[in-house]
Amino acid sequence: MKTLIENSTKLSKFMFEDSVVINQTSATTTIGNPPELVIGDLGSSNSTVIEDLSNVPSDWHAERYTYDNGWKNAHPTDDGNTYKWVPWDTAGPGFKGWVIDE
Repeated sequence: MKTLIENSTKLSKFMFEDSVVINQTSATTTIGNPPELVIGDLGSSNSTVIEDLSNVPSDWHAERYTYDNGWKNAHPTDDGNTYKWVPWDTAGPGFKGWVIDE
């Protein structure tokens, strides 16, 4: 597997099979050959493609984990709140990812 991480946060933004072709310019990332997706806000200047991953968490979802030589849950900490993960496809407008469990 391959993941595309944002350099400043180390958040894993996308996950791809090893066979998927990924090309980066300084400003964009193009997925597929021929291109199937162009990611306009992540390029080589602010993101990194990590390849040959064999230990992807079974509950991986974009922005749920960081990757920095290993996976770490991106759960917010040290603010006194309890959070729950809400996948993007079930979240209401304006909500996604870690939300305060009320």
